[in-house]
Amino acid sequence: MMDSVQKKDKKNLIINYLVAVYILFFIIGYISKDLPLIFSSTFLLWLSMLIHFILKSKVMIVAFLITFFTFLMGELFFDFFEATNLHYESLDSLLHGYLCLFISLCSLYIGSFIFIKKKDKGNSSLMYNNDSILKFRKAAIVGYVICAFCFCLCTIEKIRLAQSIGGYTATFVNFKSTLPIVVTKLANISDIVFYMFLSTLPDPKKNKLVFGIKLFNSFLMVIYGTRTDFILSILIFIVYFLFFERYIGKKHYLIKKRYYFLILILLPVVLVFLDYIMAVRDGKTYTFGGLFESVKHIINSLGGSFNVITVGYEYDSVLPNKIYSCGNIIDFFTNNIIAKKIFGTVTYGSNTIEKALYGNSFSNTLTYFYKREMYLKGYGMGSSYIAECYHDFGYWGVAVINLLYGCILSNVGRFSRKHFLRNTILFLSCQSILIAPRSYTDGFISCFLNFSFLIAILFVLSIYLLIGGKIRLHQGWNLKTHCYSNNETLKQ
Repeated sequence: MMDSVQKKDKKNLIINYLVAVYILFFIIGYISKDLPLIFSSTFLLWLSMLIHFILKSKVMIVAFLITFFTFLMGELFFDFFEATNLHYESLDSLLHGYLCLFISLCSLYIGSFIFIKKKDKGNSSLMYNNDSILKFRKAAIVGYVICAFCFCLCTIEKIRLAQSIGGYTATFVNFKSTLPIVVTKLANISDIVFYMFLSTLPDPKKNKLVFGIKLFNSFLMVIYGTRTDFILSILIFIVYFLFFERYIGKKHYLIKKRYYFLILILLPVVLVFLDYIMAVRDGKTYTFGGLFESVKHIINSLGGSFNVITVGYEYDSVLPNKIYSCGNIIDFFTNNIIAKKIFGTVTYGSNTIEKALYGNSFSNTLTYFYKREMYLKGYGMGSSYIAECYHDFGYWGVAVINLLYGCILSNVGRFSRKHFLRNTILFLSCQSILIAPRSYTDGFISCFLNFSFLIAILFVLSIYLLIGGKIRLHQGWNLKTHCYSNNETLKQ
C-alpha cells in the first residue's frame, strides 16, 4: 500500500517538475522571441500532459487534449518543420497565440486538481437496471430513431442544395428547409435524445443499431461538407466505451487490445478520405499527393482555429465591446419568444451585417471584419473559446476558463445511478467542451439552456409514459432504480 502511494507521489513529482521546466523555457523563448523554443516548450507540455492523464485514466481530459491539438496546434506542428499559411500580420499576434495556448495548458493542468472528490467505494462496479430504466431506455431509443430519421431527411436536403448552388458554405445564407416544421424540430434535438439514451448507460454490444444510426448520420454530415461532427462522434464513442468498461469492471470488454492497433492503421485512411471530401466540398479537383501530404493538409485545415486567436488579437480594437464568451446564454434570454414580445428584441439572420455588428456571435463578428465579402457569401472562420475569453477578459479570462474546464473534465465519470437528466446534461456539457477549441466558450451551459433541450425531454418522457413508465415528481424526475453488482445479469 505504501509502495503504491510512493510511486503515485513520485509520478506527480516528475510531471510537476517537467511543467516547471517547460514554463521556464517558455519564458526564455517568449522574452527572446525564439519561436522554435516557444513551440517546443508548448508541444512538450501538451505531450507530457497527454501521457500523464493517459496513465491516470483521465479519459475526458485526454480526449480534450486531442481536440486541443487537432484544432489549435495541428497547423503549428507542421509549421515547426516547414512554412504553412498562418494568418497573422505581425510577430506580436503569433507570440500572443502561443502565449494563449501555453496559459491554457498550464491552467487546464492546475484545474484538473481542483475539487477532486474521493471516489465512492464500489461505484465502478454498480449499474442501474430495473424496469423503469429499461422502459426509459426503450423510450429514448424510439425517440432517437424518429429524430435521426428526421435529421437524415434534413441533411439530405442540405446536400442537394449544396450541390445545386456549388458549395455548402452558401447554404448558411440561402438554406431554408421546405420540410414540415415538426421534422426540422425533431432533427434539431436528435443529438440531445441520443445523449438521453446514453444517460441510461446502455451496453453498446446490445445496442449496435442505435450507435450505428448515430455514426451514419455523422457520415452524412461529412458528405454535406462538415467533418467536425464525424470526428467528434468517433471520439465520443471511444470515450463512452472506456467509461462503460470502467462501470462494469471489465477491461477490454468493448475495445480489445488489437483494436488500438487497427485504429492506428485506419486513422491515416480516414484522414485521406476527409481530405478528399474537403476538396470536393470546395469545388476543387482532388489529387492524391501521398499519405503524408494528405494527412498534413487535413491537419492544417482542422488546425486553422489558431488563426482565430491571432486574427482576433489583430482586430481586437475594432470589434464591438460585447461579452462574446456568454453569447449563447445572452441570446437565450434576449431572443426567446417572451423577451421578443416584452422587450421587442430582434433575431438576426445568419451571415448578415446586422448579426455581425449587433449580435453576440464572435465568429460572425470577426469574420465580417476580417473577410467581409466572404462572410456575406456564407463563409465563416469559426470561433474558439480562447479567442472569446481573451477579447472579453484578457489573459486572466483564458486562465480562468481553462481552470474551470480542467475541473469539470477531471471529475467526469461520476454518473448518477438514479438521475437520467443529470447524466444527459453531463454528456452534453462534455461534448461542448471537447469542441470548444473551435467553438463557443459557453457551450457547456447553453447546450442545455435552450428550448430544444426542453422539447427533447418532453418528447422522450411522452414516449416513456405511453409505454407504461411512471415518474415520481417528488423525486425530482428521478427514475426509481436499484443497483446491481456486475456479478448479476445486466439486462441491457
